[in-house]
Amino acid sequence: MTYEEKIKTARYLARVFFEYEEGLPISEKPHDLKWDYVYGMAKRHSVEALIFEAIGLRAKEEAPAPLFSDWSRDASVAGAKHITQKLELLALEKLFSENEIPYLLLKGFLIKALYKTPSLRQMTDIDIFIGQENFEKVKSLLLSNGYTLDLSVEVHDSFKKPPFIEIEIHKILHHDMSEYKIENSLFKEENVYYRFMTEEDFLVFLLHHAKKHDETGGAGIRTVFDFYLLFKKKSYDEASLRERLKKEKLLDFYETLKALIEFWFYDGKTTKELADFEIYTVTGGTYGTLENEYLRKNKKKGRVAIFFERLFPPFGLMSSRYPILKKCPILLPFFYPVRFVSSLFKGNVSRNVKAMRGASKKKKELEKLSGENLENK
Repeated sequence: MTYEEKIKTARYLARVFFEYEEGLPISEKPHDLKWDYVYGMAKRHSVEALIFEAIGLRAKEEAPAPLFSDWSRDASVAGAKHITQKLELLALEKLFSENEIPYLLLKGFLIKALYKTPSLRQMTDIDIFIGQENFEKVKSLLLSNGYTLDLSVEVHDSFKKPPFIEIEIHKILHHDMSEYKIENSLFKEENVYYRFMTEEDFLVFLLHHAKKHDETGGAGIRTVFDFYLLFKKKSYDEASLRERLKKEKLLDFYETLKALIEFWFYDGKTTKELADFEIYTVTGGTYGTLENEYLRKNKKKGRVAIFFERLFPPFGLMSSRYPILKKCPILLPFFYPVRFVSSLFKGNVSRNVKAMRGASKKKKELEKLSGENLENK
């Protein structure tokens, strides 16, 4: 797809999402958009189940049979995954309550509740904040209940359980909200272990999370859909919120995100800066791309600085990969060559070089696009 086609496809998906959520008639697919563009973009941004629900009957009549079959299968798998995740969450909530462990749900399951049909909001893993005090206890409980440890980093540990279950147990809420404690959360008398954040805390957390994805390759279309529903269905004191976002260096990102929502769903105005953010979001997919990350960072740091940052990551990243550094930080210089050699065997170096070249090429191609091309709906 050309960049113009990607933008047009993303805007069509946004219109379908808006019409489905608002109970409006679903617009027909533009004739110059291929079905594989629509399906491919929806899948890349993890919204294929929702878009299939909205236009599946039309796709059955118009789309190539193999494409419709793949799309139908993907939607069914997403439905099965939702049911499995929901049942597992009920089991986890019971496990935590029985062991008197306060827990706080994050992201996916709470956002699902905002959707017209919660099962259609896809998610990969179940995120739960425990904090430091009960972390080792929870880890032991999970390992004795069919989970295996998949990854351990500074913020959370990831666990897996076949066929669909992935869980992130957070020791820290977020790098930028590291002072947040489980004691800061709210609860209801009928269940003192099930905790929840204030609406403002939850929004700020999600903005921090989305900004992190944005800085590392793109937050994706699904994130824009999530925030559309958050801004619509939750009530915030705008003045208080903006003051807090300014302090936490989130205000610019918040305003840009709101501007894109206004443009996609309410016929708002766009600018060259917003158009850049739109194409960055559209090309990033659900979890961003390394090419996009280089494209974004090139504007701030330059290629040489980024290259050295990749060669010599900060201590936090290195200690997450090599836990021994937490006990012996003096060994850090010795682990840089270890990491480099390991990256060579895994192909990480060649992927980074390819991404840097791709970012340079993409930058030149995007500069050829006129503001009018990006602004036309």
